[in-house]
Amino acid sequence: MNISFSYQNGVPEGIEKAEFEKYVSDRFDDLHKFFRHYLKREPEIIVHVSKVKDTFSLSYVLKGRTSVYAHLRGENLNEISILLLEKFKSKISRELGKTRKGAITRKRIHQRLRFEDIVPELTRHREEEDWDAFSHLFSTMLPEIRKFLERRYNEVKGTGVDESTIGNLQDLADELYLDIWRNFDKRPADLQEMKEWIYSMADKFVTRKLSYSHPEGEAVNVDNLERQEIGELQENFSWDAEGEIYLEEEFADPVEVLNKYYYHDFFSDKLIFDQYDIEDYNRFIEDFNNLVLQELSKFPVEKRTTFDFYFNEGLSLKEISRIRNMPEREVQRTVNEINSHLTTALKGWVEANYRKPAE
Repeated sequence: MNISFSYQNGVPEGIEKAEFEKYVSDRFDDLHKFFRHYLKREPEIIVHVSKVKDTFSLSYVLKGRTSVYAHLRGENLNEISILLLEKFKSKISRELGKTRKGAITRKRIHQRLRFEDIVPELTRHREEEDWDAFSHLFSTMLPEIRKFLERRYNEVKGTGVDESTIGNLQDLADELYLDIWRNFDKRPADLQEMKEWIYSMADKFVTRKLSYSHPEGEAVNVDNLERQEIGELQENFSWDAEGEIYLEEEFADPVEVLNKYYYHDFFSDKLIFDQYDIEDYNRFIEDFNNLVLQELSKFPVEKRTTFDFYFNEGLSLKEISRIRNMPEREVQRTVNEINSHLTTALKGWVEANYRKPAE
């Protein structure tokens, strides 16, 4: 962890300054796991101190693609350094929630632009009966379709279902692309309708292939999920909102953000981190994501897909209604039902596993 200090206006000198720097550095070292969850590199932090009369002004800055700033004033420098650290943690973790929502919005905009670019190419490859070019273009330029399939697949795999029962993910993805290839002549002309048509094809495919795989209510195997997540962490690159490839160095990673569930999705920082003693943030967040998947597995795949369309794909209720050929009020009811169930289950889990801080 790289921490640099800057001072202005009558702050401590000599031994007092050295003691303060060690004090702050030790506090940040205690948060190593916390920072490792949000960053793909060692964090770079700037600590700035100034003083006006008898009051210290202290700020922390986390540098990066998305910088985070926190500031506090007080008469006791060591005391405000601790208080500010809690505020700093909260602002960093909140940033991840903003990133997820922003990533969904950017994803929709980028997706529309990509559709405009690739539909003519897909059409040409289909007319020329060039399956290899078609499937390569589809898989590389519309990766969210595979990610949607992957989330459904991992839910089923997490229940311990043998791969021979459902096949491997790559074969399923290829089969889905082939379904779209064979029916491509039936596609709508309008680009927005085309997008909904593709998601509808994916929805029907998932229902056909994965809905029978395990009894309703069977618990997800957390060990299986963790092995899948370890595989995901091997990926070193992602794409930004403009489609440019970049090394995953920042906590604002849209791939990770859009394919895992975070406490920000259901609760505020104040409700969770201000009301419960959570020492290992990294472990908490991993367990939280696994519990969401466990609870989702209790719903039929059709309801999980409706929730996923809304929650992870950022589709509107009206779009989902058209894709799934169901009344909009039923879509809303399903989203509300699952969200209410998850909120209750997750809150109960937090209360059962984490202590409230002493008054």
